[in-house]
Parts: sequence; structure tokens; C-alpha cells
Amino acid sequence: MRNRILFMVQLPPPLHGSSSINKMFVESKSINSAFEISVLPLRFAKSMEDIGEFSIAKAFKMFTYAFKLISEIRRFKPQLVYFSFSSMGISFYRDVFYAFILKRMKVKVIYHLHVKGIDEESKKSRLKRSLYKYAFKNSSIISLSDSLGQDVGSVFDGKCFTVNNGIMPVQKKYELDKRNEKVEFLYLSNLMRAKGIFVFLDALAILKEKRKDFIARVIGKPADVSKEEVVQYISTKQLKDHVIVENAKYGDAKYEALSKAGVFVHPTLNDAFPLVIIEAMQFELPVISTIEGAIPEMVEEGVNGCLVPKNDASALAVKMELLASNENLRKQMGENGRRKFTARYTSFIMEEKLKTVFQDVI
Repeated sequence: MRNRILFMVQLPPPLHGSSSINKMFVESKSINSAFEISVLPLRFAKSMEDIGEFSIAKAFKMFTYAFKLISEIRRFKPQLVYFSFSSMGISFYRDVFYAFILKRMKVKVIYHLHVKGIDEESKKSRLKRSLYKYAFKNSSIISLSDSLGQDVGSVFDGKCFTVNNGIMPVQKKYELDKRNEKVEFLYLSNLMRAKGIFVFLDALAILKEKRKDFIARVIGKPADVSKEEVVQYISTKQLKDHVIVENAKYGDAKYEALSKAGVFVHPTLNDAFPLVIIEAMQFELPVISTIEGAIPEMVEEGVNGCLVPKNDASALAVKMELLASNENLRKQMGENGRRKFTARYTSFIMEEKLKTVFQDVI
């Protein structure tokens, strides 16, 4: 008889890194063949803008899901509850409430943490520190990387497993021709200040003073920055001849954009383990990103890309000029990134690691 696992996870919509990973897990043939799975989908936000916002409807859903959780534990009798725990913002207090229920129901729990900042938050607030310790006590934790695993060290003394995020390898063959007359820098993310959209544009303005043989493509869904704001900023920086702004792309359209780019730029100010970086690595793109979260484990300086400090447009422009000037370096870094993706960041590897963790915990 297979062991029973209850998945208590955020699922799309909205579509973002952790919800897409959760969707892969609950639909995984490998995991479903190894364990008997039941899923309690948690859907509180309707859009990216709605994440972290309080509403009466969300409060009502919180209690509705609590009753569903109690009912499902009694019916399904899981050996393990897998909980994609929200450790930041107002959602944290909601999930501590669910942790209380799980403890009262006396079920074994493993938390999957998709963000960073627990150590910092626990130092700011004695209440949060106590709640972290309460929630995590006598449980297990999955972290996205070895370095992020250290983030819980001050509030957790149990076993912390590392499972890197992964993505499904693209099956369709794309022509990866990076030998364009003008190097194309690609920004592919939600239009958010925290993702460094304005840092990217500032760096392009600096680069333009040194060379003209480049184009940049901004692709993303408006979040706390509108498309109109981006277009206006481009005009202010006199970048209209160099920057193309496009709406969010998904599936084949996104892969087509990745296949045509020359350098992927992700100047994020706040990230844990951005999936878009491993998408770029799959398409043999050298990556320029920031020293943030697990990114220094994903992007090795001088090997498959470059790292710069956060919010530093000048440093970003220097690295962009370096790669724009050296086709062979771009090619070598891109090939190194593809090899690293294949060896570490596919969905198959991720799912097998998760299965091993479940077996260990159970």
C-alpha cells in the first residue's frame, strides 16, 4: 500500500513561481505513482496585484479551507502533509493558523519555503520569532537552496532538505541563432520595481553612451508598474530607438523570445529562486543578475553569467558592455548554462529529489 500525502498548496491562478511549481508536483506522474495523493488547493488571490492584500472574502476563504483541511485529514488519514507555507506578510499569520490545526490534528508536516527573509523578520519581531518556532517545531522543512536553508537556522533546529526548483525541458526545437548584428538584451518578468525594471532601463541608458549596436526587449505583465510608465521612462532616457516593450508571453511565444535573445538580464531586488533564470539557461543564454537569494548558486560569475550588486545600474551596464563586446564569451557562458540546467534544474530531477525527501520523512 502506498503512503498517503495531503498536498496543501497554492495553485494558479495567479501564475507565479511557487504556484507553477506546486502545479507540477500535484500533476507529476512520478509522485502520483509513488504515493497516494490528495490535494487541498489554496486559492486566495485572483491576480498578482491581489497577492498580500487583505479582504473579507479572503478571511472567509481562510476559515472555509480550515474546515476542509480538518475534514480531509479525518477522511484521508495522510502519513504526511506537504504544506507550501507562506512565511512573509499577512499570509504568514494565516498559515500559522493552519499550522495550529495541523498540530492539533497530530499529523506529520513538511513545509516547503518558496521565499526568503525569515531570519531577518525574526530579528525584527519577537512575536514573529515565536510564531516561526511554534509552526516549525517537530516538523521538517524544504528549502530551495543550501544558502536559503540557512535562513531558518535561528528558528528551526530540525531537518532541512534542499530541493532546487526545476522546469520541464522544452521539447520543441528552436533555432538558437545568437549571431545577430545587434546584441539583444532580454528582460522577461512582471513589470515590478522589485524585479529591477527601472534599474535595467538605467543601465541601458549608460550603455547607450558607449555603444549603439544593441537592442533590448522588455516582456512582462504590468504589476506595480504599468506598461505606460515603462514606455514613458524609455522616452525620458532617450532609449526609444533601442528598447521594444511587449506584453507578457507564455508557452511557445515566450520560448521564441528566449531563443532569439543574446543575453538575459534579471536585475531583481528581491527574489529567492527565480525560475526565469533557469528558463534562460535552458536556451543557452548568458545571465546577468544580482547577488540575491539563491541566484549566486544558479549563476556562477564568469562561468554561465555575471553577478552585480542590487540596484546598481552602473555595475549592470559594465557587465552588459562586456558581453555585448565578446561573442565567444556569450557563446561559452550560454553553453555552460545549458549544461548546468540539464544537470541540476529539470523538473524530473526536482520531482525525484522530492520523492526521496518524502520517503525519508515518512
